[in-house]
Amino acid sequence: MSKQHVLIKVSGGAITVTPSNVWGSKSKKDEIVWQCEQAFAIDFIPVGPFSKDHFESAPSRGLNFRKRKGFEVKQEADSGPIDPAAAPGDYKYTVTSGDITLDPVVHIDR
Repeated sequence: MSKQHVLIKVSGGAITVTPSNVWGSKSKKDEIVWQCEQAFAIDFIPVGPFSKDHFESAPSRGLNFRKRKGFEVKQEADSGPIDPAAAPGDYKYTVTSGDITLDPVVHIDR
């Protein structure tokens, strides 16, 4: 099992994610951890590769915020492992922070 970290940045009325496309392995039970400086939500529509299709960020664990690639991680959401029943393929999802959205992709293999 490995955790893929996706950094979400909200600036100038736009959202960017790094990396923009994430690869996960079902057989390795990979997870995704989305991290941001502010509150956000993740939605897979109509369905995602995890046991849930909607994730709300929560305050980052610990008293000291972690610095990652030039910003402080204050909010994060963890997907949990890829659902064993998920079909391999591409899953588009929406990142929302306030009224700003972005639609990146998660690629799932066997």
